[in-house]
Amino acid sequence: MGVGPRLSAVFFVVAVSAPAFVGALGWRGELRPTSPPIGSSGTESPHELYEALNAIRLDPATVYEVKPENRIELRRSDYKLSLEEGRLAFFAPFAGRVTGAAFSGRGHALAMPRDPVEKQQMGRFLGTPVLDQEFASAYLRFTDDTPADLLAQLQSANLTPETDTTFTSNWDSLLATYNPNHSLRILFHHLAAAPKPYFYAAIGGAPVGPFDFLFDLDRPEPFLLGQTRKNGNRTYFDIWSSYAPLGFAPPVASFRALQYSIDTTVLPDITLQASATIRLRSETGSVRHLVFQLARSLIADGVEDSNGRALSFFQNEGMTAQESSSRGNDDLFVVLAAPVPTGQEFTLRFRYHGGVIANAGNGVLYVGAHESW
Repeated sequence: MGVGPRLSAVFFVVAVSAPAFVGALGWRGELRPTSPPIGSSGTESPHELYEALNAIRLDPATVYEVKPENRIELRRSDYKLSLEEGRLAFFAPFAGRVTGAAFSGRGHALAMPRDPVEKQQMGRFLGTPVLDQEFASAYLRFTDDTPADLLAQLQSANLTPETDTTFTSNWDSLLATYNPNHSLRILFHHLAAAPKPYFYAAIGGAPVGPFDFLFDLDRPEPFLLGQTRKNGNRTYFDIWSSYAPLGFAPPVASFRALQYSIDTTVLPDITLQASATIRLRSETGSVRHLVFQLARSLIADGVEDSNGRALSFFQNEGMTAQESSSRGNDDLFVVLAAPVPTGQEFTLRFRYHGGVIANAGNGVLYVGAHESW
């Protein structure tokens, strides 16, 4: 099972103390820290790795001045992102890899879906079947070869990094909001034996307003372009275009649930206490995380494997209180202690509680969540 990111164009690492890094451009076009990168020891728990991803900031020693004569281009499927003039900085490494960058200045975004239906959908939101927008800022997160691509272009233009703490500190407050939306996706990539690449761009300062681009090979439709908007007190995400490129093979589910056994107790205050035992089979043997859904009014208390060992889990991480309250169900992510070989069966036991039952009056009790409790 994969995990999709929660997108938000109201744009987006928390300030937790982290080692200082000094980036250097290696001879192979690599960003080389002078101290061990966050997450490199191999002893951190999933939650410690998650908090480390939230806490990553831009490395002030990896700031590049991009000029019109050496603009930088990134292409993903039918989307092209051009950084034409401004300043670009890389994130400090996580487990030896750079997972993000930020740009301020002048850029250009171009997207031309090839499918007539997708063009029609774009036209309904943008008034034209083509996205063609100038922009002023870009927040980038990725697990693919973007760092090598960017550094190769910077090297080709004979650009060298400089230290600019003012530029990077200007992004700090935004990163505290942005990063949690992507930390789980990057964490699961880090834990997987055969991860699928991920690229995300939050674009700001465009005439159409801020918008998001995602190219995630862990999704059935990797290409996603859209925009967050508000209507009253509700927040929506308008999908301008979402599709699979020609020849793309959808990802195979990593696990299959074979049997559920649920034991529940209704307490005198009509709240629910429950445990669920699920028997599963590993289909790929390559990932350590599973995704379940749980009614938003229920709180997970613990998850154990078949040996009674407590497992790390995430419920609502990366979501604002408003997002949590507006969703019908929560995504509950469980991290296994190790990958399970293909074809092997195993069990997980969940403990949870909450209020899925409401008093409708006259002695009538109503169950609000019929499937996800």
